[in-house]
Amino acid sequence: MPNGKRVISCKPEIKEKQLLWSWKMEAEAGYSGPKSGKLCINYPYKPDDVPEGILAVPAIGCLLSLAVKHGADIRVPVCDEDFFHSLPRYRDAAYPSEGEEKSRIRTPEVQKNRQETDKKIKSVLFFEGTTDTYFSLAENAAFRPDAAQIVSTAFIREKKEEAARLAEKAKTSAGVFGTSNYRISYYGMPECVDEDLAAASILVPLAWMRKREQVIIPVAGPAEESRLIKEGIDSNIRPGKESGFIKEEKDADAKQDEKKPDISSKTLDLLSAGNMRVVTSGSHVSDEEKQEALRQLLRRTRLMHAAIAVDMGFEDKADNAPETVKTGRPRAFVMGSTTHNNLGDHLIAASTVRFLHEVRPDLEIIQVPYSDYYKMKESLQSEITPKDLLVFLGGGFFGNIWAYSDEMRRDAFRTWKDNPRIMFPQSVLFTEDEEGRSSLEDALKTYCCEEDILAFRDSVSYEFAKEHFKGRIFLAPDIVMYHALPEYYGRQRSGALMVMRSDKEKKLTADAEEQVVQQLKEKGFAIRHADNCMSSGVKVEGREIQLDVLIRKYAESSVVVTDRLHGAVISAITGTPCVVFGNNHHKIKGAMEWMKNVPYVRYVTDLSEFAGALEEVLAVEDLKYPEEEVQGYFEEFREAVSAR
Repeated sequence: MPNGKRVISCKPEIKEKQLLWSWKMEAEAGYSGPKSGKLCINYPYKPDDVPEGILAVPAIGCLLSLAVKHGADIRVPVCDEDFFHSLPRYRDAAYPSEGEEKSRIRTPEVQKNRQETDKKIKSVLFFEGTTDTYFSLAENAAFRPDAAQIVSTAFIREKKEEAARLAEKAKTSAGVFGTSNYRISYYGMPECVDEDLAAASILVPLAWMRKREQVIIPVAGPAEESRLIKEGIDSNIRPGKESGFIKEEKDADAKQDEKKPDISSKTLDLLSAGNMRVVTSGSHVSDEEKQEALRQLLRRTRLMHAAIAVDMGFEDKADNAPETVKTGRPRAFVMGSTTHNNLGDHLIAASTVRFLHEVRPDLEIIQVPYSDYYKMKESLQSEITPKDLLVFLGGGFFGNIWAYSDEMRRDAFRTWKDNPRIMFPQSVLFTEDEEGRSSLEDALKTYCCEEDILAFRDSVSYEFAKEHFKGRIFLAPDIVMYHALPEYYGRQRSGALMVMRSDKEKKLTADAEEQVVQQLKEKGFAIRHADNCMSSGVKVEGREIQLDVLIRKYAESSVVVTDRLHGAVISAITGTPCVVFGNNHHKIKGAMEWMKNVPYVRYVTDLSEFAGALEEVLAVEDLKYPEEEVQGYFEEFREAVSAR
């Protein structure tokens, strides 16, 4: 026991997505308090890219109350500089009666951590499914916060239905704001814990992984200021006590001399780690004011908040809400936002929303899920006003080859004839048979408004559209090509990734594909296979996580071989060498026209061209996407959208 003071000594370990902190109390003989433990936190991603100093934050945050209670310091191998200096300010405010021998951090290394944060999605918000949570989501809508649950493994195991309801609430809420939902589970929480500090600390590594600049902790209003220390939390949670993250109430017969914080929730705002801040939300508003604010929010965008309305017990549910409240902000409805299993289409949807946020920052964007369009149509007809902008996704389904997707767009065009409408870059294909001719005849009756903005992503489609359809016709690349993804540059690469179609657009034969694999093996590449299509659909709120998993596969490969358009595009925007085979659609060849100055992506028509193209892309040293040049191709379309 150094210098006669107790020390909680901590040792970290990473196992896949788990962050484990083993701790041991170094104390004098006769000490009868907790002696050791293991705190395990399960994150949605591997935390191996997170700096060690940032990974120390959850251990310190979860153990601080234990250290204060037993008069101990906390020792870690390395600590983030900002957290090292900000925690004492929090400690002094939270525990003003601690005395002179205050608990502090001991570490041989203080680490300065900085990274470039996401400019669009700025926050991770602790989600409990309470009024405070929903209000905080609404209050911080401008930051587009991710919703993050923190629940014990015991809670998930013993209260499956309640855990599932909490997860569904978070997914719905994240979907409302067009961001993502995450669940973090844990076990081994110490005997006493400062619950808001623990929540903020656990979220700091996730915020780093997601390049966020804020961790938001919803707190009760002034009439319901809560104490922060909760007793009896350990790895054996007693059934019936915990309803979410660290929710056990203090025992009535608890000792009166225990050290408890008696502070304003704003104390958490003293904390920072890396270049990330912890902020609180909701403490300035009473519970009644929060309820009224939420009612106003539900009235304004009632369709997308139906689940929240039901959950909060409001009488003005989505289907019966009163008239829309005027907010002064124009609205854009993204009609048929992707929910099926093709992640290439999900990438189009995500890129469309990002483009709109940049070009039209004034817009309030509401995504109408494709899977819910017909169920919501009646409510949409009473919600959408003639001034609302309707946005339709780009892709490769203008025509009858993927008729079910095109039919939804046509139905919306026929239903809202008087609204301003924008269709993002599409490819056209009508088959040369009776079905194709019938589909084209119907399309001629649908796309007949001179004011519609219709964009097409290849010259064949563009010329066809100018000849057959009315409207303002534009030629522009696939919207996914608008932005590079520099955050995926420079990753450690290995192996060859095969991303090949298995549907009706496939052209390369099985024998030719096998020869491609053999040639790659002869070059010394280990072969991995991936598919841009999932085994089942993906909800809007789960989109970002699945896209990140897919894009990482590309960015961590030495070379990609694909016959998918978005296989080529993802390779281009992540700086990954790629050989692209044509398929039974002109869209890939058309897309490659836009990428003629991307030397590490090459298009081939058959197997005979593969070996030469492979050598060519592997020889390129500057693997940087020419974003500025490609964005120039969007200039006319961008100006039209900006003015619409």
